[in-house]
Amino acid sequence: MSLAAAGSAATPITAGRRIVTNQIEAALFDGRSDGTSFPTARPRSVCLASVDAAKGPELAFSDLRQCRVLRTPVSGGAFSFETECKATSSDDLIVTRSAGRYAADSYVGTSTSMQRRAGLRTEMRSPMEAKRVGNCSAGK
Repeated sequence: MSLAAAGSAATPITAGRRIVTNQIEAALFDGRSDGTSFPTARPRSVCLASVDAAKGPELAFSDLRQCRVLRTPVSGGAFSFETECKATSSDDLIVTRSAGRYAADSYVGTSTSMQRRAGLRTEMRSPMEAKRVGNCSAGK
């Protein structure tokens, strides 16, 4: 599942390579923690191609092959997204709500994903951030 990021028509997002970090900080099962600790976040490199940046900030980071964008309000440097994605390992749907602040070359916010399986509701919360660090490599 792709995380959503944002900008606005007045503040377009910039194509290029970004370092993205998101770290699960809490997992709740039917509203209760099971005490699970999570490994330290490992930053990953993501290329935002010019063609994707041109889609507009509301869709640039969404993987529309796997997810359906439910809402994408962006305004005054803030974003608030909701997506619905099919889980890769089951027929479950995962609803993710992301909110935060953006600039043309970065974003910072939080993401909450909810999934229901066999009557058990799982919720995971994670801070997320990304910063443009250069151009994409050839072919990406």
